[in-house]
Amino acid sequence: MADQFKDKPIRFFLVNTMEQTERPANTEDSVKEVLKERRYTISCLVDALGMAARTYKVRSLPMLVVIDQKGIIRMVNHGF
Repeated sequence: MADQFKDKPIRFFLVNTMEQTERPANTEDSVKEVLKERRYTISCLVDALGMAARTYKVRSLPMLVVIDQKGIIRMVNHGF
């Protein structure tokens, strides 16, 4: 989607909820390492305290939330 809308006035962000993965310690540095390894170009916000997860009621991953310019949630998609 980010590539599809790259010329539009829209921003995309990944949000890492610091969930446990195959890596022993999921830290901001390990998140940055994974992003670099996978060659992601989208900015990633680290939600170490779970504030975004609570605010947007994240119950499953991945989750897509589309928020318009006025801050209104327009779409939520859970899972793949």
